[in-house]
Amino acid sequence: MVRLAVILTLSLTVINFNAHAGIGGIVGGGMSAGARGGPSDRTAQLACAISDDGLNWTKTSEPLIEPALFPCAVFDGERLRFYFSRNPSSRKSRIFVKMTKDGVKWEDKKVTVSGLPANTSAKEPSVVKLSDGRYRMYYREYLYSGENPVLSKGNFIIASAISGDGIDFKREDGIRFTFQKVTNPDVIQMGDIWRMFLDEDSRIVSAVSYDGGINFSFEKYIELDGHLTSTIKLPNGYRMYYQAHGNIGSRKIYSAFSSDGENWVKDEGVRIERKGSSTISMAIGILGLKYWMFYGTDYDNNDTQKKSIGKTLKYLFFP
Repeated sequence: MVRLAVILTLSLTVINFNAHAGIGGIVGGGMSAGARGGPSDRTAQLACAISDDGLNWTKTSEPLIEPALFPCAVFDGERLRFYFSRNPSSRKSRIFVKMTKDGVKWEDKKVTVSGLPANTSAKEPSVVKLSDGRYRMYYREYLYSGENPVLSKGNFIIASAISGDGIDFKREDGIRFTFQKVTNPDVIQMGDIWRMFLDEDSRIVSAVSYDGGINFSFEKYIELDGHLTSTIKLPNGYRMYYQAHGNIGSRKIYSAFSSDGENWVKDEGVRIERKGSSTISMAIGILGLKYWMFYGTDYDNNDTQKKSIGKTLKYLFFP
């Protein structure tokens, strides 16, 4: 099976990685969002947009990676780590990570999660880097066969796995959060507490943890006109990106700002708009003085679009 790797050309690498902390670094904060009920992995692809301020975005040529869904971006102190899923609609969802120090050379690894309960797979990852240097992956634990007493009550399970290298994870004991039909965890540390934002039937659920991101409890619904979030830390607060409701025939990504992580005010304007009716999975990463957005698009069979990719991206195939 041919997998796709991508190397960004020099036109995308005017980035000062050492200045990452100047934008308020994201060590300890992982960003992810996914699309439930959206395109399958056969029709979804991930595109990229770049911004100087996190508000005004310029799209690069599309697609960036195909097929793929559920992106998550983490800066580990040296490299941007870009996690994504393939085959999310199948029993054995596969998670991969692409890593880069300079935006030109990317290292590709397959992510493993050991210790999963029988007949389950890890979906919709949200990876954070902990203060001790380890990585924790929060994910929806999907049961593809058999029964589970939690799932039988209509609740979904968010579990976690731990890793020393961010590649090979082992499931941690217990459940981090369970609630009615929640998907797509978006986890971030906010001072002494951790928050997890989730999608629940197109509403944003906020859950909070006071013990280092182990046990989360329901906090509130975030009353914004959208769902499927990706949240980042800023020097003066936090910015949440989310898919707007409605917009038949096109999809829009909006954003909101919060100084405390609890009360959110919508930013003016639209961050990204694209054609298509499927939901958008997205992730926001910060590298040096640039913000990067990886977001989902519908598959386009137009070869003309694919030929234009060469202006910005160089494709490499590996077995």
